[in-house]
Amino acid sequence: MSEAVAPQSFAEVPRRESSQAIGLVGCWSGSEVLARLLSRTYRTAAILDMSGAHVSGTLFRSPVVSAEQALADPELRSLPWLAHRDHAVPDGLAVETYVLAGGGNARIRERLSELDIMTVHRLARQQLLAGNAEMADFFTTWIHERFNCYLPATAELGEGTTFAYGGVGCVIHARAKIGRDVKIGQNVTIGGRVRVGPPVIGDRVHIAAGARCVGGTIGSNVVVGANAVVTRDVPDNCVVAGVPARIIRTDMARYEGYFRHASQD
Repeated sequence: MSEAVAPQSFAEVPRRESSQAIGLVGCWSGSEVLARLLSRTYRTAAILDMSGAHVSGTLFRSPVVSAEQALADPELRSLPWLAHRDHAVPDGLAVETYVLAGGGNARIRERLSELDIMTVHRLARQQLLAGNAEMADFFTTWIHERFNCYLPATAELGEGTTFAYGGVGCVIHARAKIGRDVKIGQNVTIGGRVRVGPPVIGDRVHIAAGARCVGGTIGSNVVVGANAVVTRDVPDNCVVAGVPARIIRTDMARYEGYFRHASQD
């Protein structure tokens, strides 16, 4: 596990002040990620650095201490300490281990369960773009286990895009590019086929439950009907339905309500 410390941005995670204190073991990038994630519920009182390399510094505005300091200070010694299962920990501290699979441990899972699927995906993508693939995989795995949805961090989803029912049953291509204010129903597949490029979907698109978008580019201001199978390009401003999907409407005035959620969110 890497010991590199990389600051991350967690603007999407709501926070609240809390007096409940915890400690984190290990000065690696995951410690800061978890400190920020848990900051809505817990205050990170200290980071324990077993190597001693970062002692007397700070990480996420928390002091970095040595094992000797943690054991000698009654307040620090009484903290619940969170440590990755692979990290060395000193005897004498109350340590709760976690692994970066299945949501960590009870404290981490409780916090993650408060977040919607798009917030967790944004966290996964932030970590991926910051070069922290391990933490990106951690959030992506949580999405799969919590929401029964395959939504990799490599997929690009625009602002305002939402999943109905937490995205249950959805499968999103790893290189999908999905625009702004897209509404994706349950059991939707956005994928590709052999010799077909990754899926591209425009802005203000409503993809109804059970649809399969497996070929071509879908334009903006489009409604894809329930259980439709899209295998070729779809232009802007239309409704498609059927297997294979074909255009059934081009007068979009009557479908404005399908997109209204985008401006109201």
